[in-house]
This record gives sequence, C-alpha cells and structure tokens, in this order.
Amino acid sequence: EIYKLAVTETGVYKLSYDFLKNQIGIDVDNIDPRHIHIYGNGGGMLPEANSVARPADLEENAIVVVGEEDGSFGVNDYILFYSTSR
Repeated sequence: EIYKLAVTETGVYKLSYDFLKNQIGIDVDNIDPRHIHIYGNGGGMLPEANSVARPADLEENAIVVVGEEDGSFGVNDYILFYSTSR
C-alpha cells in the first residue's frame, strides 16, 4: 500500500503510532515496521536548464524506525525522517 504525506517545512519529521493509525488510517497493528519505506523527490522547483541532472522518479528517504526490532509497530514505536519543503 502507498500513502501520500505532505511536508510543509524543512526538518525532521516523526510519524507516531497514533498519527499513522488515527490520522492516516494505516492498520499499523498488522504491519512489520522493518518493511516500511518513505519515498520523495525533495520538492522545490525544477531547474530551468534541461541539462541539469534530476531524478526521474521518487527516491528512497533515509529513515529510522524506533522499536522495529520485535517486528511489530507498537504504541511506543515511531518513524523519523528528514525532508525538505516545497
């Protein structure tokens, strides 16, 4: 399954159990947090020159999943990632 998140400011974001379950509607009780991935393209405007290299698709963001060791996403587990705003 794929879910879309909007990022409004540049910084570190925390996705908690409560946020994922109650605000996004993800069934976090039945997922293995070791298989979570976050993708993005950095936002921002495209360069004017076509010769400037840029990704052709979404790139995987580096994330930290706190509490993933047991293979379940519990109420004290969360995801941290850094992202830039548009």
